[in-house]
Amino acid sequence: MQFKPSAAILAATVFLAATAAVMGAAPEDRPLDAWKFQRGAPGSDAPWTEVRIPHTWNAADSVKGNYRRGPGTYTLDLGPGSAFAGRRVFVRFDAVSSVAELLLDGVKIGEHRGGFTAFGFELTGRLSAAGPNRLELRANNARRGDVMPLSGDFSVCGGMYRPAALLVRDAVCLNPVVDGTRGVTLRYGSASRDRASVTVNAQVANGGPAPVPVKLRCTLRDRAGTKAAEAAVEATAEPGDHALSATVALARPHLWNGVNDPYLYTLEVAVEAGGKIVDSLSMPAGFRDIKIDPAKGFFLNSEPYRLHGVCRHQDREGKGWALSAADQAEDARIIAEMGANAVRLAHYPHSQAFLDECDRLGLLVWAELPLVNTVGHPAAHPDFLANGCTELRELIRQQGRHPSIFCWSLYNELGNGKTADPAEIVRELNRVAHEEDPTRPTVAAACVTNKPLCNITDIMAFNSYPGWYGGMPDGMEGAIRRFVKTAPEKAWGVSEYGAGASILHHERDVAKPPKTTGKWHPEEWQCRVHEQVFAVLERHPEIWGTFLWNMFDFASAGRNEGDRPGVNDKGMVTFDRKTRKDTFYFYQANWSSAPVLHILSRRDTPVKAESVVVRLYSNLKNPRVTLNGQDAGPLERFASAAFASKPLPLKPGANRVEASGTAPDGSTVRDACVWERKP
Repeated sequence: MQFKPSAAILAATVFLAATAAVMGAAPEDRPLDAWKFQRGAPGSDAPWTEVRIPHTWNAADSVKGNYRRGPGTYTLDLGPGSAFAGRRVFVRFDAVSSVAELLLDGVKIGEHRGGFTAFGFELTGRLSAAGPNRLELRANNARRGDVMPLSGDFSVCGGMYRPAALLVRDAVCLNPVVDGTRGVTLRYGSASRDRASVTVNAQVANGGPAPVPVKLRCTLRDRAGTKAAEAAVEATAEPGDHALSATVALARPHLWNGVNDPYLYTLEVAVEAGGKIVDSLSMPAGFRDIKIDPAKGFFLNSEPYRLHGVCRHQDREGKGWALSAADQAEDARIIAEMGANAVRLAHYPHSQAFLDECDRLGLLVWAELPLVNTVGHPAAHPDFLANGCTELRELIRQQGRHPSIFCWSLYNELGNGKTADPAEIVRELNRVAHEEDPTRPTVAAACVTNKPLCNITDIMAFNSYPGWYGGMPDGMEGAIRRFVKTAPEKAWGVSEYGAGASILHHERDVAKPPKTTGKWHPEEWQCRVHEQVFAVLERHPEIWGTFLWNMFDFASAGRNEGDRPGVNDKGMVTFDRKTRKDTFYFYQANWSSAPVLHILSRRDTPVKAESVVVRLYSNLKNPRVTLNGQDAGPLERFASAAFASKPLPLKPGANRVEASGTAPDGSTVRDACVWERKP
């Protein structure tokens, strides 16, 4: 397949060529978004199809118990190499699941193990002048004993599910593929209202035969585009990669202050050679200070700032992991709409596009390594730890620039079931995380009270599901005591809690948990669990953060429960993002400043009962309810931001329920639904 640049790329190339005399040979990023794809390994008899990137072969079957895990092959012809004469050429992939091997005209270029971080290779000197210069990307999402994750309650989609690009550079440039970065990593220093700093670590690549004098210039601009601070360093770049660092210090910074004020600067990093800019990179930058105290909880910029957040998986119905930039932005907006101020990215590194949205919206981020449930046995899989350390380094180096990220998570639910002893592996990962980034704490999500494991990372959190996997919702009180006892000197958070819910299943007066592995998951029980667990958590201000499970329903091929197989239905929003469940509005009423008024069980129609209790979630003053135009009288508060009427009689046929309340600005907010009574 011949590479054909889009009109936008052609226009950009013309502009860059016109300015090359001033700027030097201008860098170009060409999206590689049109490939031919074949299921199976090279040589299979499967048909070739044309696909667009992002792409996964599990878009439709990730909810099936036998969803396809194995090889897939992509090809693309770059065309004549003469088009790149005198330039350096790289190819970069934002993520390929789970193991990727790249060939050029049948010759292996390199391999990457790990399905969630970016990687790339240089093609300079390998391209033939006449072509075809065929790229062949072999992807494989089969389970391997040396690549994380070995297990997990989620489907592992295969393919080139994040963007890919061809990068054309001058002989001297920022190495755009080193460690999957674009040649620049950031390490933030301490930040206060008086002073802040960021150290720019750049890999300047000299592809020529002789040393070249270079300058690294780093410019920080405020939101208006005005230069706020600058730093520069000069050096002689030997052939090969040359590490340069410059620290930009800023007096009286405008701090990034979470959802209250997510202020971002723009950091411009430029490489000059021969007095001309030969390469540059621009990225958002934000300055904030974070402290986590075992007794007092989370602090942002020296002020108490308890995290109330959600967990998120990166898939979507009908798309699997192959989300567009618009999909990523929509997910972040829905999380912010609900009023969350934090998000745990379970159980692997998520996309840079989603992290950019978190930076912009002020959502604090728990970033996680894909070490889930079990570890590879050293005797059988000696490369498991080495690969895990590489994945962790790539995670930190690629994503450490985001001010939204406040911690590095090393594992989820280790020690739950048969596994090799994970303690030594976690200790080594903890060491690597501190070596790579001493400014952020390490964390882990525990599900068993294993003292050795709970005493490795800097802070801890636990997963517990009272009211769903045993007991009643108020059992969260005992769970807090049990886990804190394993590491009483540490700061503790709650990394998962919740219950399943189908928007098709309703039981208004549900009093006991449904069978979690059964087909009946009434939406009302999810509401009850969250109402009661929330009440327990509110009594513990020392808990530094809480993350409900989960923001969205997601694919879990091994499940067969609720209203459909292959889906974990604990989300606040359905898999297709079209329906916000009732519990969404419970959190919105408690967390958001937006006026909220929502009638519960609105989808429960027809109704057999002669009377109903109208329940609603609201943060408004004096909410009221009418049924068929008759006022229901005073409402009783039965949970935080939750109200109920007395039993109200239903007439045969349609019954209109209306709710109203007064917003802070004096306006009236209304909600309504119709319940049909059919005895």
